[in-house]
Amino acid sequence: MLIRPLSIDDDGELHALYVAFREASASVAEGMLPPEEAMVGQIREPGSGFQREVWAGTDGDGPDAPFVGGATLFLPLTDNLDKAYLGAVVHPEFQRRGYGTQLAQHVMARAVEQGRTVLLADAVASFAEREDNGPRRFAEGLGFRGASTEVLRRLDLPVDDRRLIEWIDEAAPHHSDYRIETFDRVPDELMASITHVHNQLALDAPTGEIDFEAQNETPEQIRERRERRERDARAGEVTLESVAIDSTGQVVAATTLHVHADRADTQPIRAPRSCSASTAATASGSQSRRPTCASCNSASRNVRRSSPPTRRRTPTWSPSTSASASWGADCTSPSCARPEASRSAACRPPWTPAVL
Repeated sequence: MLIRPLSIDDDGELHALYVAFREASASVAEGMLPPEEAMVGQIREPGSGFQREVWAGTDGDGPDAPFVGGATLFLPLTDNLDKAYLGAVVHPEFQRRGYGTQLAQHVMARAVEQGRTVLLADAVASFAEREDNGPRRFAEGLGFRGASTEVLRRLDLPVDDRRLIEWIDEAAPHHSDYRIETFDRVPDELMASITHVHNQLALDAPTGEIDFEAQNETPEQIRERRERRERDARAGEVTLESVAIDSTGQVVAATTLHVHADRADTQPIRAPRSCSASTAATASGSQSRRPTCASCNSASRNVRRSSPPTRRRTPTWSPSTSASASWGADCTSPSCARPEASRSAACRPPWTPAVL
């Protein structure tokens, strides 16, 4: 197999990479990928906070050599400078020939060459196979160890209005000092405080064995991401942000909802991966952060009610620090989000033996 830089200006190559990701993930959790235009935009414009490398693997070196798969490497440039985020994918037609190992080892070596000492990648599997699955065995074979786990749950739509009102009423007593608002474009006057809240997420969210430092994202980078989201909106993706604002006019919690306007009804909405709350701005500490996040999430659920009637389910990735407890939770209520897939963050510190 030939491994070479993927031409990010070549629409055909980016389409082949997208197809590989789509087909490889289809049997695990359908519709996990964003729209193709959005993914292409993320690769072409990763943002000023990251250095990006994308590699293509072909079965031979001729101009007509078939596209086998690809690998990605994203390096933070402003914080967490010990880390590298990598991924490798092989189209199902070419799997089990060693191509995935070659692609993964290539970007792993590239990360180490650039001084990164903690390599991070996701291994996604169906919920039923969460304890033993091919992606996990593949990662383990490369020396990775499981470091944290998230579970994908889906909520059937539409949610009964009475249930939405119950959620909102349940959260209301806990945010009497805040007002909850939802924006498709966060106002400039809230940029500084929402940036602080987003930066705190790396510290507040459960991350298992992985230690993160607070992000150093700036309001300018938030605006840059907003511009990319506006481009994504033209590609059929709309982003909504629900925020809790305190009496001083500062954002103290936020949750994000991505709506794919032109997706099939099996996976139209990508719900918040996590609610981020500012420890510093929340006077009552961790006990009040949860209700504030619940209020933001209730606002997002309320927004979903106005989604087009073709929308059938909404998924959300939820961090889990106890796989057996969280994954095995009963889900009998009609409004309960059912567990469907799991995603493990595989961590490989190259200077120590892999521990599983």
